[in-house]
Amino acid sequence: MLLNPNTKIQQEKLADYCRTGEYTPLEGVTPNRVHHYRRLIFNIALDTLSTAYPITKKLLGSESWKEIVEKFYSESECTTPYVWRMPLDFYEFVKSNQSLNELMQRHPFILDLIYFEWIELEMYMMEDIPQDSSRHNGDLKKDVLVLNPESKVLLLDFPVHRLAPEEITSNHKGKYYCLCFREPIDRKIQFIDLSAYYAFLIENLYAGNAVEDVIAHAAEDMSLPIEKIEENTMPFIEHLRSSGFVLGFNP
Repeated sequence: MLLNPNTKIQQEKLADYCRTGEYTPLEGVTPNRVHHYRRLIFNIALDTLSTAYPITKKLLGSESWKEIVEKFYSESECTTPYVWRMPLDFYEFVKSNQSLNELMQRHPFILDLIYFEWIELEMYMMEDIPQDSSRHNGDLKKDVLVLNPESKVLLLDFPVHRLAPEEITSNHKGKYYCLCFREPIDRKIQFIDLSAYYAFLIENLYAGNAVEDVIAHAAEDMSLPIEKIEENTMPFIEHLRSSGFVLGFNP
C-alpha cells in the first residue's frame, strides 16, 4: 500500500531528526517528547558500535567515543539495512573524514585498530563457505594442501594484533602481516602473526602450490640452504594444521 505523501514527508522529517538532532515541527508529535525517539535509536547505534569496537572505545574513553559515534550517526549515510554491518560504515567514515585528523595524529594506529576489530566481527558473522573435499592423511611438504576458505591475510601498518594500544607509537609504523580465520568446529576467530616470509608462504598455498615448491623458491630468492628454510617452515605448517587453517590434503 502506498503511503500518503504527507505521511512520507513526516516520516522522513522524523528520521532526519533522529539522525541529526535538528528538530523541525512534526505533525502529531509532542515537541517536548520527541527527543526520546532520537535517544532510543541513537542508543542502538552506540551499543552496536561499542560491542563491535570494545578496544577502540576503551582507548578513547566513554565520552570521546560517544562524541565520535554521535558525529558518525549525524553525518554518515547508511549503506546497508543490516545493523551488524554498521561498524563497516563507521570504519569507512573514520577513514575518510578529514575532521578527525586530530584523532589520527593522537593515535596514528587508530584506523588499523578499527579495521582489525571489524575483521573479527566480519569473519564471525560471515556466511559459511563450503569447504573443498580433502584427504585426512597426506604429506604436509609434498602434497597440495586444502586450506580453510574462511580466512584471509591482513596487511597492517601498525602491530595492533600484537601490542596493546597504549604500547603502540608512531615509531612502530611498518608492514605487519596477520592470518585471520574462523575455526571449523567451534567457529572462534583466530589471529596468527606472520613474518613476511610466512605471508608469502600462505599466499602461495592459496594459489595451490605445495610447501616444498615454496621452500625451493624462497631458498633461491634468499640465497639460503633449503634445509634451513625447511627447518623453520615445517613446524609452522604443522601449527596451521593443528589450528584448523590447513584442513587436509588435495584428493
